[in-house]
Amino acid sequence: MAIGQTIQPAVVSTTPVVPALTSDEKVAVLVKLIADTIAAMPANSTSQDIEARLSFVIDQAQPDAATIKAALGSVSANSKLKAAVKAALKNLTAVLSRVQNTGTAALAAQTVVTQGTALSLGGGTSNYVRP
Repeated sequence: MAIGQTIQPAVVSTTPVVPALTSDEKVAVLVKLIADTIAAMPANSTSQDIEARLSFVIDQAQPDAATIKAALGSVSANSKLKAAVKAALKNLTAVLSRVQNTGTAALAAQTVVTQGTALSLGGGTSNYVRP
C-alpha cells in the first residue's frame, strides 16, 4: 500500500433478506394484523373508532386490493365479533368494493380505499388528469 492511500472498509449488509410472500401468506399476515388490532381496541370502542384504527393499520401495511378484500372477508367470517366490529368491517369492505375497479378516488368525510395500496380518511382527492 502506498503512503497516503486509504483503505476502504468492506461493506457488510445487516439487512436480512426476506423472501417474497405468496398471496395466501400476505392475506394471513393481514388477517393477523387486523385481528390483533381489533383485540387491542378498548371494549367500549365504536364502529367508527374501529374503522379508523383499521384504516390506519391497513394503510401502513400497504397491501394490494385483493389482499385487503380477502383479509376483510376472512375476519368478517368470525361469528363471535361484536356488532361494532362487524359494522366497521362491513364499512371497509363496502368502500373497497366501490373503488376497487375504478382507480383511485376519495370521497370527502368517508373512509376510502385507493386502488390496491392504501386506506385514507376524510378529505377528497382523485388521480384524474385532464386530457
